[in-house]
Amino acid sequence: MSYSIVQANKWPRTLKESAAFALPYEAECCKLFSMIEARDSSVMTLTDDDGFPHGVFAYTKGKVLLPCLPEKNDDVIDALQSFLYTHPVFCISGKTEFINTVQTALEKTGTQALKESRDFGFFIREKKSAAETRSPAETEDDVVFVHCGKKDAQRLIPLQLDYIREEVLPEEMKLNPAAERLSLERHLKEGAVYALMTKDGAFTAKAQINAQTKNFALVGGVFTAPNFRRRGHAGFLMENVSRKMEENKKTAVLFANKSNTAALSLYESCGFVLRSEYKICYYD
Repeated sequence: MSYSIVQANKWPRTLKESAAFALPYEAECCKLFSMIEARDSSVMTLTDDDGFPHGVFAYTKGKVLLPCLPEKNDDVIDALQSFLYTHPVFCISGKTEFINTVQTALEKTGTQALKESRDFGFFIREKKSAAETRSPAETEDDVVFVHCGKKDAQRLIPLQLDYIREEVLPEEMKLNPAAERLSLERHLKEGAVYALMTKDGAFTAKAQINAQTKNFALVGGVFTAPNFRRRGHAGFLMENVSRKMEENKKTAVLFANKSNTAALSLYESCGFVLRSEYKICYYD
């Protein structure tokens, strides 16, 4: 049986069944699932001859592919291979087993070479922190937790650029400050950015909500200014962001680089537990 790849939002039945197909993976595929809920035109579905889904993924304008592909068989691989012949990727991001399926199809096309691969753990906050939330003001610094707005862009951009340099950019790729400023302003407009602020208005740490579904909120962009690290800021920030999401009836989820032992320990102390393996791959 051969599978077709269709734009999900063009067919009400396909969109509905795509959501049902991806529902068991709503947490791990939070960004993709939010796009399904929004009826985004980037969402594609692998369907059989009867129109039933066998995989869902998003292919964005930035050539980022976000997969939900629990089935790995020749029909899935062949359909992906045909799609990838004409749709090059810059990045694929998601649950490791889903990424492996995409990579198998990419290798069969012979059109792109893997440039960089990063391994992450995917974490979900399944319990509240045992400790009460406390401010770093009780330890070393006098800061407050704030929900940022558009007016904060100029003061936040240094933290954002440092985060992109240290945590995101693939090797040899140049930073684009203008593009990052636009991205930050978009997140601020959406009310997705939280930070810690000193009395004089300086930001010491930041985080943002990269996607939200009915049940989950994907936390990302977590970054603490170097001169405020190991002073309790990141823990205070993450505890407050997580509780803010819980107030909105959503569970916080995130992925963290396996090599960053400090971050892994921090998230575990805030009640996050490892759910699955996650991977981000960049291509030429």
